[in-house]
Amino acid sequence: MTFIHSRGPRDVYHFPKAASTAFSQNALVYSNGTGEVIPADSTSGDHVGVIDKTIASTDSDYTSTTLVPVVLSNDSVFFKAT
Repeated sequence: MTFIHSRGPRDVYHFPKAASTAFSQNALVYSNGTGEVIPADSTSGDHVGVIDKTIASTDSDYTSTTLVPVVLSNDSVFFKAT
């Protein structure tokens, strides 16, 4: 599911991503409990924000826990893309 930042502050923070996990840009992410972000799903708890980068299995850092940009702000408004 894709989310588009509509208005408000666009604060970007960097979080480690879970290794060997694919991400779609502008998708919701949440913490896996060890400080790494993972893609949100129907059972996800508190969302951290929206990832600002696509991660594919062909990327050189796919198996690493590198930092990825995540957009979040309590005062921002996001819309679900259709």
